[in-house]
Amino acid sequence: FPMCEMLCTDQGRNVVSATLLFNMGQCHRQAENFDQATHYYRRSWKALVGDIILDAKNRVRLNEQGVDDEDEEGDEYLTKTSCEELPALAPPILQNIGQLQYRLGKIGDAIKTYEASLHHAEAAHGPDHISVGAALNSLGVLHYHLSSDHSAKAMDLFRRSLAIRTAAHGRDHPEVATTLNNMGRIHVQRDEFEEALKYYEEALEIRRARLGINSLDYAATAFNAGQSFHQRNKLDRALELYREFLRVARTKFSGNHRDVAVVLSGIAQIHQERDEHDEALKLYEESLHVGRAALGTYHSEIAMLLNRIGNFHFEREDLDAALRAYHEGLKIERKVLEPDHPNIIVTLSNLGEIHRQR
Repeated sequence: FPMCEMLCTDQGRNVVSATLLFNMGQCHRQAENFDQATHYYRRSWKALVGDIILDAKNRVRLNEQGVDDEDEEGDEYLTKTSCEELPALAPPILQNIGQLQYRLGKIGDAIKTYEASLHHAEAAHGPDHISVGAALNSLGVLHYHLSSDHSAKAMDLFRRSLAIRTAAHGRDHPEVATTLNNMGRIHVQRDEFEEALKYYEEALEIRRARLGINSLDYAATAFNAGQSFHQRNKLDRALELYREFLRVARTKFSGNHRDVAVVLSGIAQIHQERDEHDEALKLYEESLHVGRAALGTYHSEIAMLLNRIGNFHFEREDLDAALRAYHEGLKIERKVLEPDHPNIIVTLSNLGEIHRQR
């Protein structure tokens, strides 16, 4: 997604006003004041193209009467047939609104907004411009998160983005690495770990060379590749990459960060698989402590971690410790998940097996 970049312009008054409002939105976004950022992005959009507005859900729609009615039936969303000529500021505004919609979990709305952004980027700059490649990459990310059923659509978008970015920058550019990393994630989603590693390893090499071994992007790809090596049972390489991520994360994040908890749990699993039980338990407990500090007690990821700890104790035939961990996880799951959620069913099954063995 676009970074919090400030823009400048020497165009007409409406574009100047829109640019100033957009930059105010960027300031709020940098400060993580996302509601205020959205407010200024919306104002920027209206200053730019007054008769085209965003509805209450931040979706792009036409309003021929110039009245900002909210959520009326029959709203016409911005399509390729509407407003063929808009200033070049239109795509960045829409991309930033789309990102904030994504942060709020409104993936369907974000996809509509990014599709509008893609159209206007193509209209403003042509089909092979880097802004088009960025929009295609972002749309791929959204389809990836929407559902595994959208993996073919996401992969097609990533391939188009990769072609544009490679032609514009060359193969060894960080933006190319971003799209390669995302293509690897699609293969993981399909359980195609060997294919995923081809993309991850190329992305990792680019990010190492261009961004350095202390960048978060390098660390993120190291973690992704580590997970795929873990799935392929190549534990030494997985452990090496997990530790690379942990090294960078501990310098970039606070001590109690969700991603630190995740990688500690991954390292613990490797030690568990190697029957290094004391080290595994120590790391699971550290992961749980960090996760609770980062996410709070009642979070689905804490419940998943407790279930892993329960599995660890169950494998060691410490049924009392396993029972405590499963019960604690179930308490969280019943608070944060739907009653028929598959995770609750799995936890109940685990508890049932302990009682059966007793």
